[in-house]
Amino acid sequence: AGDGTLKVTYDGADTFAGEEFKNTYREEKTEATVVKVWNDSNNAAGKRPSELRVTLLADGVEKLTVTLPDPVTGWTKQVTNLDKYTKDGKEIKYTWSEAVPAGYSLSNTETKGTVTTLTNSIVPDKPDIPTVPDKPNIPTTPYEEHQGEVLGAQRGQVLGAERARTGDESDLQLWMTLMMASAAGLLAAFKKRRKDREA
Repeated sequence: AGDGTLKVTYDGADTFAGEEFKNTYREEKTEATVVKVWNDSNNAAGKRPSELRVTLLADGVEKLTVTLPDPVTGWTKQVTNLDKYTKDGKEIKYTWSEAVPAGYSLSNTETKGTVTTLTNSIVPDKPDIPTVPDKPNIPTTPYEEHQGEVLGAQRGQVLGAERARTGDESDLQLWMTLMMASAAGLLAAFKKRRKDREA
């Protein structure tokens, strides 16, 4: 019969009566379609490749590779006349893979029936990382950082004090000279008056 069964009539004898049947195995075929979707704002960044190679796999084994876009169907490709079952009756699983182009990621893979949609999303450029400035030289202690200033201040104060002290000494010497001159003058006048009295 058409469902693959064989009908036989038995008449009770040692032989079977009926017609001779010949079964012919007919391979069931299927198809696989890939659809490429670009999530890149209509190629605003200009990074979309002019073509892309996608590979059809049968139970994980590479079967064939096609190039997209197709001259007729664009970013869609259908492969027909594919075996649906293995020779031992197991259904073959068809999948699609691609070499993800630079600047994109494979953001989604969705299969409905025999149609697989591969979505590529553009990867934003990483912002430039500002250069970290070199760390300033940090003195070991605050004293070392201001040591020159302190010494300078002390040196200025000392020098100023020395200058003030030198000025004071000069005034003192002048007064002493004047006092000695006055004393000498008085002494000379006293001696002269004494001589005058004795004469």
